[in-house]
Amino acid sequence: METGAHCKGQNRNSIGVCLVGTDKFTLSQWRHLQGIIQQLAKQHPNATLHGHREFANKICPGFNVSEWIDNNCQPLIDHLIREGIND
Repeated sequence: METGAHCKGQNRNSIGVCLVGTDKFTLSQWRHLQGIIQQLAKQHPNATLHGHREFANKICPGFNVSEWIDNNCQPLIDHLIREGIND
């Protein structure tokens, strides 16, 4: 396995998951993220989940990971792209 470059100081002991976008994501992206996290949790039951901004002076991800976890990993409405609706 190769060492990633996703979060300075955390790369050797973590797995990075990236969503393409800024702060709003499609329902499909949210569902796939949920599935990936569930699968990783099965493979690594003692792991903890954190957002990049918890370790570095960053704004990414564009949503609060702790809030997402507290919401049972369901899409956060304020960060959902409503397909067919343009801002």
